[in-house]
Amino acid sequence: MIHPIARSQNTSHPLKRKLDEDSANHAVAKRQHVSTAQGVELEPLKKPSTLKHRHDNEAEVFAPSKQARTAPPPSILQLPNELLHEIIGYVPIEGLKAFTQTSSLFKEIAAPRYFVEADFEVPRPGAFWLSVCSGDCEALLLWRRTRAFSLPENIFFHMMSATDRELLALDIFFQSLPRLGDISTSVNLSCLGASFSSRVVASLLESIKGAGCPELTYSGNPLSQLSRVSIPRNLPRPAIPSRIKSLTVQSSILFAAPVIPFTFATLFHSPLTELILMDTHMSESQWTRLLRELHFSQLRDLEVDRQCSVKTLVTFLQ
Repeated sequence: MIHPIARSQNTSHPLKRKLDEDSANHAVAKRQHVSTAQGVELEPLKKPSTLKHRHDNEAEVFAPSKQARTAPPPSILQLPNELLHEIIGYVPIEGLKAFTQTSSLFKEIAAPRYFVEADFEVPRPGAFWLSVCSGDCEALLLWRRTRAFSLPENIFFHMMSATDRELLALDIFFQSLPRLGDISTSVNLSCLGASFSSRVVASLLESIKGAGCPELTYSGNPLSQLSRVSIPRNLPRPAIPSRIKSLTVQSSILFAAPVIPFTFATLFHSPLTELILMDTHMSESQWTRLLRELHFSQLRDLEVDRQCSVKTLVTFLQ
């Protein structure tokens, strides 16, 4: 009896196995072909290594080195002073002014040339007097900041057409003087014209007094007729004692509203030995009211307007 051969379910025909292997190999080859094709398609989008290397070389050529980035830039200050003086000689006055504000070295080098161009005559140390006219105020401030600055015995300010700008420059100048210590400079201030305000004059006079100047002379255009002189009561003693010994005023601006605090603080709290009040435009009654409030223990010279009556003067001097 012939028995049929029992085949396992996992056993396949040799021909079928051959076909399956061929199919599997074909699928693998197809996948590899697709991947290779995709790689060829995408490869142009990638940066070639040679191109990247060339770009890196160019970046190294054009990019500054670390040492170049940290090195300080060349400076004109590295030039010798003789060459700097030659350069300054070709700079116009406005450029000279800018140079003096650049550095301390340029200030000392450019300042003498600037003074020549500005027609400002710098006094020698220990000079007897200095004359300052309109247009000299900026040069005066520059001179104050130089090493050659030295106060003369007398300063004459002649402002034929004074402006607020010029008087403010003088104000700044005198505000810087108290740092010098004891000052023996006499100030003569002549302000003409109508282009400045009495408020600026008041600030300037306060700065002159605060600088410690012992003598002050002021003259200027008369103001309109004063209607009344208002004498403040209980004037506080100034924080900085006044050193003014000689006060000469030839202008009615002394009794303008912004200047009155300076006027009476100076009259009441200064060791005055000489007092001259002229061209004040005050009436006889105003003079009587003013002198009635004043008392000077060291006064030697007194000169007032003729509107002040003799009787008022006699009463004041008793």
